[in-house]
Amino acid sequence: MNLWGESVKPLGLEQSPASVAELNEALERFESELIVTEDTREVIKWIYDAPLPGPARLVYKLLFQAAYLTLSEKHQEMIGIRTLPAWLIQPATKIMLTCMKVMLGNEDPLQDAARARLARWENQKQETALK
Repeated sequence: MNLWGESVKPLGLEQSPASVAELNEALERFESELIVTEDTREVIKWIYDAPLPGPARLVYKLLFQAAYLTLSEKHQEMIGIRTLPAWLIQPATKIMLTCMKVMLGNEDPLQDAARARLARWENQKQETALK
């Protein structure tokens, strides 16, 4: 989490959670503002039924359900989407992600981009300090 926090500083976010506990604390501060409206349901429905072709749509629906199941029970109840049972979604997702990792390799382009952003930021700071 620290790497992600550092990588967004050049984008203007000066303070970000440095641990899972800090992230959970930050999220809890917004708890009283969370509501589900018809607009919310419409957006969630669009995300769930994303206009993707055949196999990509199936993979996406599995990932959506897996992500949804990571929400707290309270938040799942607020949203109210029915999913396949966790005992089915979790192993299916794990198998699919393992297959994707085998096909795509161990590279993590998001992490690489974050590291590159940090390196650029450090270079800019050093150049500014030399002036």
